[in-house]
Amino acid sequence: MHTDGDIVADGTDFRNSAHLRYKADILVPCGGRPESINVNNVSQLWDADGVPNFKYIVCGAFPPPERAPAASHGLTYCRCR
Repeated sequence: MHTDGDIVADGTDFRNSAHLRYKADILVPCGGRPESINVNNVSQLWDADGVPNFKYIVCGAFPPPERAPAASHGLTYCRCR
């Protein structure tokens, strides 16, 4: 069960896609799943009006092909090294 009372039927699915369901100023996956942002889901990082769900993403699991469409919607990508 999630803290908001929602039942989480599949914990693995929840973990792998939680970043696609929420909005925040910054997303820092911190050990997120490889390819958690990919060509199949990058468009889910913004809403129907084209507004990004996050202002910034700090992670290494954000492949270059997905950065361009995200940037075109005003999302800033930062890589920590």
